[in-house]
Amino acid sequence: MNQAFAQLAARQGGVVRRDQLLELGLTSSAISRWLRAGDLRKLANGVYRVYEPSDRLETLRGALGALRGSVVSHESAAMLHNVAGFSYGRCSVTVPRSATHRFPGVTVHRTDDLLTSHVGRLSGCSVTNLERTVFDLASLVGESTLAQIVDDLVTGGRTSIARLETVVLDVGGRGRAGTSVMRELVASRQAGTDPDATPLERLGLAALSEAEISGFESQYSPAFAPSWRFDVAFPDQRLAIEWDSRRWHTRVDDFDRDRQRDRVAATNGWVVIRFTMQDLKDKPDEVIEQVTKALAARSTA
Repeated sequence: MNQAFAQLAARQGGVVRRDQLLELGLTSSAISRWLRAGDLRKLANGVYRVYEPSDRLETLRGALGALRGSVVSHESAAMLHNVAGFSYGRCSVTVPRSATHRFPGVTVHRTDDLLTSHVGRLSGCSVTNLERTVFDLASLVGESTLAQIVDDLVTGGRTSIARLETVVLDVGGRGRAGTSVMRELVASRQAGTDPDATPLERLGLAALSEAEISGFESQYSPAFAPSWRFDVAFPDQRLAIEWDSRRWHTRVDDFDRDRQRDRVAATNGWVVIRFTMQDLKDKPDEVIEQVTKALAARSTA
């Protein structure tokens, strides 16, 4: 076996194709001799293994070498992108729908919408970019896990809601696994324009927007306390909404401070209503109903 052959096998995780061997100058009879000698082991028609992979990366390189047009995707793309928060599971690649779709030890997804703009290179492998990887994960992980992944990536400056939305618009379709959850997640994050807004604040603003409730301002400073910021305020009705998250409101002194602020607001003619993440997730209709009733009451007061 010559050096060119050894380098090819190393690049492809110990897997080579017949057409590649012929390009290197080997003859069909030579390939047959190597097979009989055990120097090659047939994996599929025209695909041979030279040695066993030592890790996930070599397994993926082998799949890419064997499957034409394939790219690392789903959990394995998340591994290469260093996306935290879930188990990477079985090695995964994506191939064109018409391509061969079997490789030992690898889950092979088939698609007809893998755009060139969705593919890059990492660790010497063709791989879906970060945004397409997140979209693909939407069909595999729970909503809370996906939301945590998105929030961590956006907060860390590794992607943006706008870039995620572009991928949803590119490939999201009716009945496509993961599309609806990605659309809802993107919409909930788009609602908050403040880069420092918490996920809860973005979810609350999305709920108001979806219910077509308008006339409010975010991060509003009331005249009686210019240093304060109401999460949401309807100045004409002197009604404020505060999104209470366990993550941000766990200390006793924070709780006491918030209630004192509510009392001061009341003495200045304002009403403050508070909702938690659980309220927005478990009973969003009740949240909207209470806001609507409060607005009506304040409008006639």
